Amino acid sequence: MKTTRLVVAMLGWALTGGGLRAWDYEVHRAIVDLAFAALPTNYPGFVFEPAARERVRFLSGEPDRWRNAASDVVFSHATAADHYLDLEDLEALDVKPDGLPVFRYEFAARVLAARAAHPERFEAIDPARDRDRTRAFPGFLPWTIAEGVGHLKSAFSYLRAYETLGGTSEEMDNARQNVLYAMGVLSHFVGDATQPLHTTRHHHGWVGENPKGYTTDRGIHAWIDGGFFERTGGVQVESLRSRLRPARVLEGTRSPEELFRTITAWLMEQHRQVEPLYQQHKEGKFSGIGVDGQAGRLLLEEQVVRAAQMLADLWFTAWAQAPADSYLQRKLQERLPRPSGPLRLLVVTGGHGFDRLPFHAMFAGFSNMTFRIVEHPHAHAWFRPEHTNLYDVIVLYDMWQQISPEARLDFVRVTTSGKGVVALHHALAGYSDWDDYAELLGGRYLFKPMTLEGRPHPASSYKHDVRFRVRVADPHHPVTRGVSDYEVLDETYKDYWVASGVKPLLTTDEPTSTPVVGWAKTNGLSRWVYLQGGHDRNAWEHPAYRKLVEQAIRWVAGQTGD
Repeated sequence: MKTTRLVVAMLGWALTGGGLRAWDYEVHRAIVDLAFAALPTNYPGFVFEPAARERVRFLSGEPDRWRNAASDVVFSHATAADHYLDLEDLEALDVKPDGLPVFRYEFAARVLAARAAHPERFEAIDPARDRDRTRAFPGFLPWTIAEGVGHLKSAFSYLRAYETLGGTSEEMDNARQNVLYAMGVLSHFVGDATQPLHTTRHHHGWVGENPKGYTTDRGIHAWIDGGFFERTGGVQVESLRSRLRPARVLEGTRSPEELFRTITAWLMEQHRQVEPLYQQHKEGKFSGIGVDGQAGRLLLEEQVVRAAQMLADLWFTAWAQAPADSYLQRKLQERLPRPSGPLRLLVVTGGHGFDRLPFHAMFAGFSNMTFRIVEHPHAHAWFRPEHTNLYDVIVLYDMWQQISPEARLDFVRVTTSGKGVVALHHALAGYSDWDDYAELLGGRYLFKPMTLEGRPHPASSYKHDVRFRVRVADPHHPVTRGVSDYEVLDETYKDYWVASGVKPLLTTDEPTSTPVVGWAKTNGLSRWVYLQGGHDRNAWEHPAYRKLVEQAIRWVAGQTGD
């Protein structure tokens, strides 16, 4: 009796058209709501506005709406197979999930080559049911998700350029709408991946050998998509929120290949729920009738939570890893008027003691410049977008170590989008555990032995009160122009790492020092200079050192004409 009632209920759902969709709209919207709940408060604020949330919810169903143009076989060919990956069908291709090609078209070519070489491995395709030429393929779901993350990274990339370099309100509004679009469309495919029937050839009932007697009814797909939830009270979002942790950058996503492998491994976890789902269905736990008939809700709710958690992590990862849009940054920089007044310096200190008054006096002696001293632990606030219009050049004289993920994003954004940076002396030893800072600076003081650029390096050392000679390596560079070799009493550093791509400006033969003691480099649209000297007033009051610092500031600010 229970089985008969279940079949009738499922048949009724299938006849309403539910079989045409993945998770239905209600479930996709619930996944979006839960993912928003997992986002941290430092995520871009505009996405939390009610209208923005509703747009993402609406767009979570967008890829299913594309099916309203199914007769457009060219469009359907490009999109229909994005919703699934029948993992069992990979065996005929002699490929395992963890060995899938990273590139969609390489995988497609491999499928077609295998079908041509071994037609006996594959079921014949009825041309009448394959007008859009997609039935040869097992599906493209992991590629679609990875590509969706790329779309979102791109949208955040140009939005940041507009926000930090004076985009118009129309440009920023359009960029934000594109972010919401990418978030919504990505949410759909992440949701599809957690509907277990989107990972299997048994998507519309069990096919082939069936020793356990699982249902072969095609209506199971529509019932799991939404019919069961509709019969049993819907998705109860509030009760699921507590299962989520705060979103974070996914581990193993620093390269596109790593991201794809992470997504594929996660998809395999969802695939492992296929047989438990069929078993529970066989036991009547998805009938929706009585207490036992609702027991399958636990499995489906867990899949909804998994979708929301992965979606929030992917949204956060895309935001955190969005690259700089260097082309747009250059174009926006061209719009900006050159500062006609004094250069405004932001001098960052903290993490190392120094004699403040003579240090400040050096900057006070530079013509047509003003300076503001900011100290840690509060200095990172000055790198937030709302403060970056208050200064033209950053001078780093800090040796701070702690920096939050959010502050790292702000720091990189500012120091690669056109703000010049001059780093002095112990700034080389700042943020010792942050690799990106060392790459930006072009050097690193090593508190322990490390391997960098494929070469082992010993720990660095320092020595106070060394009198040594500094030589100008490039007398034609704007930073060193007019500066002759000079002798100075200063602190030396030895065995620090210098990146291979920097432009050496200053060198020394002093045995307690690394040979290169000054360099220039470019990061994105920003110029950087590092000068190793500058421990105390013996350097700050030296005419050659003062001239180097002043000219470095003017060069990174673009005032030298070079």
